[in-house]
Amino acid sequence: MADRPSILLIYLAATPVFALVDWLFGWNLRVVGVPDPGWRAGYYTGLLLAAGVAWWRPAVEPLLVLIESACNIALIIIDFAVDSLIVSDLEAFQPPTVMQVGGFLIAGGFGTLAFNRALAQIARSSGK
Repeated sequence: MADRPSILLIYLAATPVFALVDWLFGWNLRVVGVPDPGWRAGYYTGLLLAAGVAWWRPAVEPLLVLIESACNIALIIIDFAVDSLIVSDLEAFQPPTVMQVGGFLIAGGFGTLAFNRALAQIARSSGK
């Protein structure tokens, strides 16, 4: 294991901070696409388990973050799409919220970083 944790592991391990900010202040930036607090608690629990696996097996860390980010982005898109499709009156349409955009940027940024780290890891292991 490296001497210091990677940014991807820190991202996963920061889940309790994201959860506390969500529950104490209502600022849901990490799991924006999951509006139900009970389901979000389950998602946060899964993220903590992923952090434990990433700490135990650093080689799978980029894959775990990539999967989580892809799921998170899909949930944000579905959440926004459902809100948009339900609107029957164009004047009642609401643009994406700051939380949706912020969550999308966080998940997308770390997903991109994880993808690049995974590609670099594959290139190193294949000797290229």
